[in-house]
Amino acid sequence: MELQRSDRDELGFVGSLVESRIWPADIDRLKEMRVKLVKLRSGAPGEASDRRLRELAENQANKLAGILRSANPLFILGRFAECAEFQGGDFRDWYETHGVHALVQYAVGLSFATSGNIDLSAVPSDGDVQEAFDLVAEIFLIEWELITHTIGTNQPEYAARVQGAFKVEALTDRWQGYTVHLKDILAATLGPIRDDITRELGWYPAIIPELGVGLARVFQRRMDEFRPGFRADLMRAKPSGRAVYGEEMSLLLERHKNFAADLFVVDAPALSAEIGLSVDTLEAALRDLSWNPGQQPEFLLPAQDNLARTYSGVKLEGGKYFLWMPSALIQESHAWFYDLLQRRSLESIKKRYLAARDTTTEKIASSTLQRLFGKDRVFRSAQYDAPGRPDVDCLVVLPGDAILVECKAHLLTAAGRRGAPGRLATKFEELVVKPSFQADRAARHILSGKPVFTSGRKVIPVTANEASLLPRVVITYERVDPFSTYRGARPEVEQPAPSWIIPLADLMVIADLIQSPAAFWYYVSHRYRQSQDPRLVVFNEIDLLELFLVDLPRFESLTSPSLSADERVLIGPCGYSINNYYASMAPDAARRRPGLPLPAEVLSALDRNLAVGDPAWRFIVEAVLAEPSKTWTKFKNLKAKVVKRGTDHPIRLDTVQGSLNITMTKSRDSLVIDIGAN
Repeated sequence: MELQRSDRDELGFVGSLVESRIWPADIDRLKEMRVKLVKLRSGAPGEASDRRLRELAENQANKLAGILRSANPLFILGRFAECAEFQGGDFRDWYETHGVHALVQYAVGLSFATSGNIDLSAVPSDGDVQEAFDLVAEIFLIEWELITHTIGTNQPEYAARVQGAFKVEALTDRWQGYTVHLKDILAATLGPIRDDITRELGWYPAIIPELGVGLARVFQRRMDEFRPGFRADLMRAKPSGRAVYGEEMSLLLERHKNFAADLFVVDAPALSAEIGLSVDTLEAALRDLSWNPGQQPEFLLPAQDNLARTYSGVKLEGGKYFLWMPSALIQESHAWFYDLLQRRSLESIKKRYLAARDTTTEKIASSTLQRLFGKDRVFRSAQYDAPGRPDVDCLVVLPGDAILVECKAHLLTAAGRRGAPGRLATKFEELVVKPSFQADRAARHILSGKPVFTSGRKVIPVTANEASLLPRVVITYERVDPFSTYRGARPEVEQPAPSWIIPLADLMVIADLIQSPAAFWYYVSHRYRQSQDPRLVVFNEIDLLELFLVDLPRFESLTSPSLSADERVLIGPCGYSINNYYASMAPDAARRRPGLPLPAEVLSALDRNLAVGDPAWRFIVEAVLAEPSKTWTKFKNLKAKVVKRGTDHPIRLDTVQGSLNITMTKSRDSLVIDIGAN
């Protein structure tokens, strides 16, 4: 199906940021650039037009570099960062502004790429600041054009799609997950090698989330101290007439320039006063988390490696650091730590770190599943007799079925993130093809009726038959969404049906919000089925989880048989309630947890059925969740009557699914819900 493109589509994510004024470039100028790109495309075919676009991007980038390096760049970068991080006087919601941070990171990388002499006393003009906003937007528009409209490739279709998706991902913000889960992953990974790391670095990187919180507090307090006085001065000048008001406005705007230039500049003492860690510890941390001006003299365009993406801070003079994005510290922590170990040649710690990633992925995955299903149903490193002594990283045993989990902690380097074909081919094998074969082999073994063992050679009670689904799940340490998005058939190699690929941080979100084993099984089984359908394109698992929680019928209909083979269902940003829950600054009691609109008593009854090993459990779960919302309205009404009047015999609820039998009984002071199959 050919997608219809709107003007906003053609302007890419940059157009949305400009139209919303999150990035206050000139939208008309951006549209003019878009017209120019179309003309360049039409004037030359294929590679020739790509070459012209790259030359145009380099020309605009050189103009931008000239502006950024002609005066103190902090006056422009501070303004960029303020627009990206704050709306009014409060921090912006990342989910609403996705993409803007990549624009600032690019400008930071370009500003400090070289170590040439810059007159730090020089202040850029207002015209230069606006020109910088416009040039950054145009450069990203050209890069977007090169990625999304490049014609012709020698790669197979699946590889071209994966490469394009990684390039788009590299052009926008990089997001690993929500801080509450990333904090646990980071601590679990670094914990076993804490002493060695601390001895080498002089500090322990598991404090990174704490550093991020401290920085956010510093920036918010500075904003709170500046804005009220700014507004009060304007209000006092207003009654004095237009001339006085205009003069006061000019003075205040000058004050704001200096404020923005200093807003994101910090040092160890200021941070120590906020979070209570020693100045020496924080000085070591800030030094390691920052890069020095002049370290990337060849950097020019967003598609190139940029230290400002991996290292959140820039080292300035006098023990100061420009560190504008607190959330980047935890989001980039894995890429940053590996790069730091590489640069310091800390080979011993690097090997232990990579091994710790493997262990952490398996440990957190299995413990997460154990909290849902119980330790008696979740087995780590389940083994079976076959050549090569294979095992299943985690096996969840259910009545008449099982979930087979493979855990992969392979590192995706900067080259892979940029879409380098050789790296992508290797990682596709490691993260998609190989684990899918492993899980498929184990599934065939289980279906054959042969035994599976614990590491102590005790038989695991797995029961499966031709009706069993045996969903295969691959859990990855890092995000590799493009692999799961475009995991379609590869004609040049034999490949089993694709597994459902899920990042570890997203698994933790799913288990946190779907706390019922029954609902979790339903989600996993449907996502596994959906993973077989190349027509469904999911860029972020959180968006699909939101659909499941708030619009279950729509979630179930995503891979409708009515779709033709060449049609696509694209799941765009819709995870707003999930994001609001995790990103909210409100106390836990005030936050609204997203959840299925099913009565808690019904989910509890399904979970009791699992606890007693009801052989029809899977089918009952499917039937219950297939019921329309009106059934649960009737349930609430019937429950109110039973609670009020009491009953000695079960009262049956009318359901759409004829095979379903839901009854309720009031026994003394408790209400008993029973769910079975007719």
